[in-house]
Amino acid sequence: MRSGSCRCIGADETPLAPAPTVREIPKMTLSYPVILKPSEEGVAVGCPTLPGCWSQGKDEKEALENIRSAISEYLAAQKELLKGEELREVQVNFS
Repeated sequence: MRSGSCRCIGADETPLAPAPTVREIPKMTLSYPVILKPSEEGVAVGCPTLPGCWSQGKDEKEALENIRSAISEYLAAQKELLKGEELREVQVNFS
């Protein structure tokens, strides 16, 4: 449902600000867990929180540089797919 067709209010009954759209997201630094595995080519590296996001390198240093690029490209593709959609944030406690 678009924000223009409903009235969003907080717990204290004050109106909430309109949700940002994907194109309005500011540049930010994010951290993602990665898994490193030895491979025939050197080191394979994947990001379990981004399905299908894998890379490799001749050593750990190169593999980590390559997965940074792969994650950036993955997020850019997701941003393009979600262009114009409304966003919400949720906080999750995990232990």
